This record gives sequence, C-alpha cells and structure tokens, in this order.
Amino acid sequence: MPGLADKLTDRQIALLANYTRSTFGSRPDSDLTGADVALIRTPDDEMPETLRLLQTLAWVGVAAGVLVALTVLMIWWRVGRGRHKRQEA
Repeated sequence: MPGLADKLTDRQIALLANYTRSTFGSRPDSDLTGADVALIRTPDDEMPETLRLLQTLAWVGVAAGVLVALTVLMIWWRVGRGRHKRQEA
C-alpha cells in the first residue's frame, strides 16, 4: 500500500482509522481525532533508556532462541542419521 502520510490530513487519517477499527476491528466505539493523529505523528521525546535496553535484550533473546532451535535441529538430524546408518549395517 502506498504511503499516504503526505497526502492526507490528520483528520482524514483519523476518519480512516475509525472506519477501519469499527468495520474490521470490532471496535464500534473508536473515536480517534485529528489531534490524536497529530500527537502520534510528532513524538516529543526519544525512547527512554530503559525501553531501549529492553528492546536490545528482546533482540538478544530472539537470537538466542534461534541458536537454540538450530542446535536442537542439528542434534536431531545427526541422531537420526546415526540410527539410519546402524540400520543399514
């Protein structure tokens, strides 16, 4: 979907978001305003250091999980190969 940020006003984006949330998101009470969109589009602060640290730790956890999964798969594959060779002999 093409970007529409520079083509729609904050009010138009709020109307589109309200329509989408109420029609497809089971949120009939959606009442976003143009001011809400403007607040989101212009953040006033950078991410706090605590959240930045948590984000980094989350990525480290994902990487560790992938490494563990690959290790388990490699061990499973080698054990299966060993059983297959013993059955042939």
